[in-house]
This record gives sequence, C-alpha cells and structure tokens, in this order.
Amino acid sequence: MGVETIIFLGAMLLTFVGGIAVGVIVRPILVVIHEFGHAIPALLFTKDPVRIFVGTNGELVEGIGFRIGRLQFRCRYRIFDLSYGFCFHGPVNATWKSILLILAGPFTEVFITVSLCIWLFDQDFHPLWNIFFFLIFFWGFIDFGTSLFPSRRPVLIHGDEVTYNDGQLILEKAFENWQERKYELAIHEFSQGNHDKAILVCQEVISLGLVALEFHRLEAYAYIYQWNFKRAIQAFDLYLDHPEVAPDEEDWQLAGYANFELGNTRLGISCYENVLKLNSQNKAALGNLAYSYMILDEFEKALYLFDQLVAQHPQYVYGFSNRGLCKILMGETESGLADLGNAYSLDPEEPFYHRNMGIHFLRLRDHLTAMSYFQKAKEIYPHTHMLMDYIAESEAIARQDLL
Repeated sequence: MGVETIIFLGAMLLTFVGGIAVGVIVRPILVVIHEFGHAIPALLFTKDPVRIFVGTNGELVEGIGFRIGRLQFRCRYRIFDLSYGFCFHGPVNATWKSILLILAGPFTEVFITVSLCIWLFDQDFHPLWNIFFFLIFFWGFIDFGTSLFPSRRPVLIHGDEVTYNDGQLILEKAFENWQERKYELAIHEFSQGNHDKAILVCQEVISLGLVALEFHRLEAYAYIYQWNFKRAIQAFDLYLDHPEVAPDEEDWQLAGYANFELGNTRLGISCYENVLKLNSQNKAALGNLAYSYMILDEFEKALYLFDQLVAQHPQYVYGFSNRGLCKILMGETESGLADLGNAYSLDPEEPFYHRNMGIHFLRLRDHLTAMSYFQKAKEIYPHTHMLMDYIAESEAIARQDLL
C-alpha cells in the first residue's frame, strides 16, 4: 500500500469521524434554530404560550431554560440528548397559517445554515475549517430533507400524545378538509351497503400517504362484510397497532373474528380477551373466546367459559348451542343434548343448534339425519362456521356407505 493511498484513506477516515463529531456538536444548534423558526410565527398567529423543548418530548426535566413573555424555552444538559426538539403552541385559526408555521422551522434552519456557510467560505480560513463548514452545511441539508419528507412514523410526546415530522404535518393540514369530506362519503357508502365503494374511497385517501387512521378502520370493517378477512387484518394491523389509537370493543371483536376465520385462532383469542378487559359482560366476546378454545380441543377451558356465558346470559342461545357441542365432544352426551334442547326452545332458528345436532349425528355415522340438520343450518345462515366442511364430510360418509 503506497503512501498516497494511506494518506487518502486517512483523510477519508478523518472526514468521516469529523462529520460525526460535527454532527454531534452542530445538531443541537440546528435543532434550536429549527424550533425557534416554528416559535416566531406561533407567537404571531396565536395568543397562547409558546414552548420550545430541546432534548425532551415536552416533559419538564433537569436542564436550562428561560422565559421571555409568552415564549418559554427548556433544554436538557446532556449534549447527546439534544438531537430533537418540539415547539408547542395553541390552535391556529387558518390552514395557511398552520402550514406557514410548520414550514418556518426547516426553512429558517436551512436559510441560516446556507447564509452562514456562504459567508464562512468567503473568508480566508485554513482548508480544514472549510471542511468543517461544509459539514455544517451538509448536516443542515440532511435535517431539512428528513424534516420535510413526509413520514407516517408516529412520534410520542409528553402526555401519551402523538405527532409527526414537519412534512407529514403539512400533508395532513393541506388535505384536512378534503379528508373530512371523503370520510363522510365513505361512511355514507358503507351505511348503504356499498362496501366496494367505501373501500375505494378509503384507499384513495390512504394512497396519498396520509395517516388516515379512521380510513384504515373503516376499510377493515368493509372487508369483513365482504368476507375478505386477509385484507381486513392488514387494515386492522395499521389501525390497532398505532399509538394514537384506543381500540374499542367492536374493533377488537371484529379483529378477533377476522383472525379466527383465517385460522389465527390464538390471535383471535388475544383479541377477544382485549374485548373482555374493556367489558367483562360482552357476551359475544365471551362466547367466541369459549368457542375458540373448543376449536383448539381445549375443552376444559372452553366449558369453563361456556358455563360463565350461560350463567351471565341465560337467554343467549349461542351459549347453550355450543356448550352442548362442547359437552358432547367431551363425552358428556346426555348433558350436551340437554343444552341443545334448551337452545332449540330459546330459538328454533339458531343455526348453531342445527349444525351441532348435525355434528352429533355425524359422529354416530347417521349421515342422513346429520345432513338434514346441516341443510337446515345452511338455509338459516350459510356462513355458519365450518358448516360446508361438515356437509362435505357427511357426503363422503354417504359415498362410503354405498360402496
């Protein structure tokens, strides 16, 4: 390896290390400039206090600070914590003002950085200082790009609230009124049963790169009505996992149902348990939880939950129908048939009663009686869980008996 190569590699290494060092030193300064860029128009456009936090997400921590009129500033002591900042202010009464306020941060930063570098390059400094100035310029533009390029990655701030980078906030503000109109249209199409059209509206909004949490939720609901559980789960994942979202009972219930239908029974169980954490009296979630354990052949757990369901909701026919089947599968046939009889007395048109009676006779290889019950269940509700599988099994037994 020649001397020139060693010198070149050494210079490259020095530049790399120097770049990182300059970034550590300069970044806090750039962050402060950026946040003051937000703060100045915030003071002009609002009448509330304007607070700048550097190295903290809004939480009052040990550090330095000052207050000038409505402007408050707080900064951590430790330099390695100073790579980010926030500017908190009151509501702004116009969209253009909000966008201008957001743009002011990155543009103030890049304006000062470029102006300073132009002036410094014009001075007669040592070439090493020129490298230093170039790195300041470089980090300034890196900040500018990362700040203005929209990112849906949520940023947690004090109080369990969520915000986004400047580019995403501008995008959200620019399309705020349009989103409201689109959501009203999507809700209208969904309520009219036009699930395809509702999905198209949701996808139109989502495709623009907007956060659009309520659109993901509505899209998931619409896919469930179309029996497209895979796409429903994809939409639910984008909604339920977001830190800004507090899912309600119906969200977890439908997510559990979609996972169950896809064969993700354990995930479905987790969703149903989340429903019961919100409302321990939710009979549909308790019934689906018990049913899920029965499908997994965990009959003791299933029976315990079915007993709770029947005790809490003695008029809920689903509980009797499926507790009856659970008992039959456990070998308690007489007690199971008694539960199925109670289900029939509560509602003769309960599809699970007919399906489960069919399963009982199928186990006895009485395929004709089984098929009559299965067909009745199909007339009442053709989407009854695993009904078509049991019909196919009954038909297969009938063919075997003919041989």
